Amino acid sequence: MLLYCQGIAEVMEYLHDKGIKMAVASNGKREHIETGLQRKGFDKYISAIATKEDVVNPKPAPDIYLLAAEKLGADIKNTIAIEDSRPGALGAASSGATLIVQTNDITKYMDFSGVNYKYKDVDLVETIKSIVEGN
Repeated sequence: MLLYCQGIAEVMEYLHDKGIKMAVASNGKREHIETGLQRKGFDKYISAIATKEDVVNPKPAPDIYLLAAEKLGADIKNTIAIEDSRPGALGAASSGATLIVQTNDITKYMDFSGVNYKYKDVDLVETIKSIVEGN
């Protein structure tokens, strides 16, 4: 779960300070997502949540991402998706979002070939800042 991704707290604070809305797009249950966000203190940063419970086709389909963007009032092409798994990365890439793949100790062994990601296993904070600031 990306709540434990290195740098995610700093990224959320940075985006929040810039007035950029954030959403969670997850194949998890809403109850679990909300609990996790509250435990980490991230709930204050999140404007919308889209889960597999909200769509007909969960990840790897793009539906969850498209719904999250819609809930934010954002054009999916102007969004950034951070994913740690192949199914999520496939959904994010096919949605039209700019995809950053940040693997973890388990998903680093997944095969991401054929996934149209822009960045993989980068310094998340610096990459997000670079995208936002247009560098």
